[in-house]
Amino acid sequence: MRLRPDITLEDLADILSVTVEGVAFRALSGPAEDYERLERTLRKAVLAVLVSTVNVNRGDDLSLDEQPRRIILVPRNI
Repeated sequence: MRLRPDITLEDLADILSVTVEGVAFRALSGPAEDYERLERTLRKAVLAVLVSTVNVNRGDDLSLDEQPRRIILVPRNI
């Protein structure tokens, strides 16, 4: 796996840090019963960040800005 061309390791670390800090802030400021929901949300957010910033297919050297265009324009078999 490689990071997309416009994403550095520092970018990825910053994005993940800000995401974790935001969820931690919500957990500290909200009711205790929200903790499990926030934990699930954090897992989904980290996975979403990783999927969007990492090249998993050979030849997929699209930038992060180009990725949504490919998703929208590529026809899908339904």
